[in-house]
Amino acid sequence: MILINIEFNLFLLMKVKTSDKKTKSSYTRKNPESATINPYIRIFLYITFFLAVFSFTSHKIEDDDFFWHLSTGKYITETGSLPSSDVFGYAKPDEKWIPFEWGADIIMYKLYQSGGYTLIFIFRSLIFCIIFYLILRIMEKFRVNAFICFFISFLLLTGLFNRYSPRPHLFSYLFITILLFLFLNIRGENRTKYFRFLYLLPLLFLIWSNIHPGVITGLIIFAAFTAAETVLFLYPAKFRNTGIEPFTKEQYKKIMIVFGISVIMLVINPNGINTYLYIYSHTKMKMLENIAEWLSPFSSKIESNFVIKSYIIFLILSAVSLFYSYRKKDLFFALLIIIFGIYSFTAIRFSVDFILITAPLSAISAGYFLNRLKNKTALKITSLTGSYPVLIILILFFGYTAYAAQNDNFYISLKYNREAGMGISGRYFPLGLYNFIKENNIKGIPFNNFDTGGYLKWIMPEQKIFIDSRNLSDELFNEYSSIIKMQPGFEKKLEKYGINQVIFFDPFLIRFPNLFKQNITEYLFNNSGWVLVYWDDLSVMFLKRTPENTELISKFGYTVFSPYTALFNKPLFDSNVKAAPISAQNEAKRKQAAEPEGYFFKGVYAMMNEALKNKGTP
Repeated sequence: MILINIEFNLFLLMKVKTSDKKTKSSYTRKNPESATINPYIRIFLYITFFLAVFSFTSHKIEDDDFFWHLSTGKYITETGSLPSSDVFGYAKPDEKWIPFEWGADIIMYKLYQSGGYTLIFIFRSLIFCIIFYLILRIMEKFRVNAFICFFISFLLLTGLFNRYSPRPHLFSYLFITILLFLFLNIRGENRTKYFRFLYLLPLLFLIWSNIHPGVITGLIIFAAFTAAETVLFLYPAKFRNTGIEPFTKEQYKKIMIVFGISVIMLVINPNGINTYLYIYSHTKMKMLENIAEWLSPFSSKIESNFVIKSYIIFLILSAVSLFYSYRKKDLFFALLIIIFGIYSFTAIRFSVDFILITAPLSAISAGYFLNRLKNKTALKITSLTGSYPVLIILILFFGYTAYAAQNDNFYISLKYNREAGMGISGRYFPLGLYNFIKENNIKGIPFNNFDTGGYLKWIMPEQKIFIDSRNLSDELFNEYSSIIKMQPGFEKKLEKYGINQVIFFDPFLIRFPNLFKQNITEYLFNNSGWVLVYWDDLSVMFLKRTPENTELISKFGYTVFSPYTALFNKPLFDSNVKAAPISAQNEAKRKQAAEPEGYFFKGVYAMMNEALKNKGTP
């Protein structure tokens, strides 16, 4: 982490003097209307925009992946070794697992040790602030209209909405932005001044290769830069109107050497080339068809929300950037847009790389064409977008969004299931259930949801889980699916693994209570060998009738006051209540003490009282 900070500080702050001839690109042709704004306006634009960035990225954890990353960092820190097989699960303990994001996992765990979730959240927001600062600085160096700078940046802020989870990909986004900052400055500013920073890239790639597989994206960006410089070096006459002087033969050799060393850095990690073979094999797994971020942004399974619309806008803007690259004969722009544009069609997670990479390119291209249009309409647009009233409106807008994003109503208005603030989201995690498990030290062999295993492992480190979202193999996922979907033979699999507790969670249970009938809970509610011991508006937990569970079942079991029976078999529910009114009332009191405002509880409680009233019980 210290190395990263040193590199970053050098990268941004170091002032270099050179006696070499300075060659300015025509990219940076001064335009007073677009490049110069009142310094106080600029300061307020920066302040309010970064308040919005900090506010947007400060929300509660809603991602189960975050917790198994923490558990991984904890495991590596405590054991001093990297696991090679699944050390968290019991279903397939010999399943191969290469934790290729181990470096980031350690960093996150160390942050947690130092300051808990709060420090991790602050770190996340600061990373994104640095990313947006670098992007804005790129745009400003290319003399882009202030309105375009901040409009494109805010569009990017919305496009990244799904990726604000404090996970290892944050480092990739930061490193991608650093590469863009360096390469675009080399191609648009004093080339000699920024050239020496290329020598730091092998160190960057060494760190990156041990933090996140996004290092491959970084290598592609570096390769595109090298290819563009190679063409310019070999055919300078054909690219004179780029405004960029080709590097000398010695400089070109240095670029190739740095690139070659950077490639080697990718395999300097605990598993070498096997890391990337393992990652590639994961991208071919059938189970990814069930995970939203691995679906194409144009898939019929994906709802078109504002995040997807932001991506589509960037796709449209990329056409302008391609025309710009044609006019300027800028192969670097063209390669980035084409490569990452095509790649973005394959999965939503790759569309994020595309918009991050093309955001500054889009701003530069739009600013270039706007500055060169000579008709009155274009001049009016330039004058209007750079006017104080428009920029003040931007300031007010950023200030408002920064304030609004700290309120849950903001996300409700966006139809986005997110909670503002710090901590863990009670909408995406059954916190009541997990507290129940932890407080009562419930142990055993659990069958859990795919997207709850990470947190379960985190709060109960000694407890092995069935599955989590590490996507270990199709075989494990198919085994999980066969059980939760009650496919033929699932009962034998429950016996095979010795499962004696089942946890089911879905954040949309209230909206879709039929989910109880569409998975293993249907079987458990109707099987006397299993007893409901916990339920709320998000989750349920069953314990198998075994000697070790007898005391827990006796203390916490719901044999009468059941949401399933009340919802789907009212005659049976009424009959059970009338047959055991004392048990029903005792169970209701216990549930009321735990969750008095629960949606399901209120409904079941009213139905119980109705049944007792019809029986004549006071």
